[in-house]
Amino acid sequence: MKIDICSFSGYRMYPGHGKKMVKADGKTFIFLNGKCEASHMLKRNPRKITWTVLYRRKHKKGIVEEVSKKRARRTVKFQRAIVGASLNDILSKRNMKPEVRKAQREQAIRAAKEKQRAQKAQKAQKKAPPAAPAKKMSQRRRLPNSLRWRAVGWMEMGLSQADAARRLNVSRSVVQRLWDQYQSEDSVSRRPVPGRPRATTPAEDRFLALSA
Repeated sequence: MKIDICSFSGYRMYPGHGKKMVKADGKTFIFLNGKCEASHMLKRNPRKITWTVLYRRKHKKGIVEEVSKKRARRTVKFQRAIVGASLNDILSKRNMKPEVRKAQREQAIRAAKEKQRAQKAQKAQKKAPPAAPAKKMSQRRRLPNSLRWRAVGWMEMGLSQADAARRLNVSRSVVQRLWDQYQSEDSVSRRPVPGRPRATTPAEDRFLALSA
């Protein structure tokens, strides 16, 4: 069942009631009775006539509104302890004076800087070459007396220090240090005679003792 609405009053019109008017411009109007039609033809405003739906709706007549009580939500704040800090610690820090807080902050900054300096110094100390292993290396490169005298003999006969170091499979610094120690000794005859053993001189004994 189709229910129409009156174009002027706004009331419902059931089938078999009312009449329809079509103007020359093609607009269609449906009226409930002659009273609504006459008011429309007189160009009355339905919002100013008290018995129309538009007037009653405008002035909030006959509308039952459900008044619902609005609930007011209150935000309740409460403190809670966190990991690593109790509730008393949090409240004491919050109520701390600005001067005390500033002093604590500066102290923490100084402590962090000192810790950073200590870490840098420790890293630099780790990167520095150790002195003890170098001494062990020099001790390992010491040659026996026979090889030392052989190297000295080669250099006295005109062999270069690089060739002597290559023959003995040692570094050139070892041979140079050995030659410097030998030159510092004031012996009369140092050159060994190949193929014939001879007794060492006191200067050679001191040289062997120093280079040992």
